[in-house]
Amino acid sequence: MTQVLTHSLQDVGHSVLGSRQDVSSPRSSESGVKCASGPARTHTHLTDADAVIATGPRVTRRETYLCKGAVNTARLLHLTRKEVYDIAKDHNANVLLNEEWSCDIKNPWYRSKDEYKAIIQYSANIARSHREDAQKPVAIENARGIEGVMIVLERRG
Repeated sequence: MTQVLTHSLQDVGHSVLGSRQDVSSPRSSESGVKCASGPARTHTHLTDADAVIATGPRVTRRETYLCKGAVNTARLLHLTRKEVYDIAKDHNANVLLNEEWSCDIKNPWYRSKDEYKAIIQYSANIARSHREDAQKPVAIENARGIEGVMIVLERRG
């Protein structure tokens, strides 16, 4: 009985959508891929007590990328982190501490099936140090995306 009912609901969904599209596919809604760094982290070479001279305010940057073909989350994280680092340099800081990020990739129903909207939020405390900045996002191993060749069509920040 349940199987028949489920099948009937799928048929109704297909007739409403006008195609045999899978109701759970990313194209049918704004579902997608989410990933995050987890709790705020500092690169290990900056965790020593003598590594940081002065700590500044927390900076948060949110950027939206419209991508075609794929989403290389690691690359987008590098781009967004660079924007946060540039803000730090404008305030005479040269490292980022307590970094954290999140990424939400969606395939909006009103877009072509191979276009994705990736929203990256990156935040960190800016600081001054005798040591060099790592120039890479923390917990990059947590980055998940959509495989293929990525073309960034639009970037808003």
